[in-house]
Amino acid sequence: MKNKILSLFVSALIGCTYTSCTDLSDTVYSEITEEDFMSEPKSLDILMGQVYAKLGATVANCAAWWNESTADCMLIPYRNVSNEWGGVIHVEKYTHTWNAKNGSLFDVWNTNFSIITTINSILPQITTSSLDENTKQQYDAELRMVRAYVYYNILDYWGDAPLIVSNEVDMSEVTKSSSAEIYNFVSLKIVCLIYRKM
Repeated sequence: MKNKILSLFVSALIGCTYTSCTDLSDTVYSEITEEDFMSEPKSLDILMGQVYAKLGATVANCAAWWNESTADCMLIPYRNVSNEWGGVIHVEKYTHTWNAKNGSLFDVWNTNFSIITTINSILPQITTSSLDENTKQQYDAELRMVRAYVYYNILDYWGDAPLIVSNEVDMSEVTKSSSAEIYNFVSLKIVCLIYRKM
């Protein structure tokens, strides 16, 4: 009886081995390819969210703290210079003695150029996506307008600055552009986007 059970078990095992599935390919749902991701406008909204999240930080850090407080439109009262409201950072703002070592101003610079880098990396993805042309133009125009706005802020804060409109540029080739060049870039982009010529 043992031999019959063992024979049946071995036969069943051999039968399962030879009749099992040999096609081991599977549809993977845990990975998203760029083609799949860029096939819906909702996916672009996710990318746009990165830009607008950083833009919100720029508005909060720049407009209120640097434009208003340094021009005496907003006053930040403090009593203990070393411990309240960022210490000497605000004293530098009121006395207009800030320099490149000021961490708050450094954050403003980094945030602005982080937005530009993000936009420059999203624009080529929109161009190569499988979305319809109207949707591509809408998102492309929106990102270019935000980039022009960020360059307007950079122009307002620093004047001369690097004008980077592509992530294909080697950082060793980046040079400072004049205020006039940045102004022309910003005004041309805004006019072209308003009249949909870009």
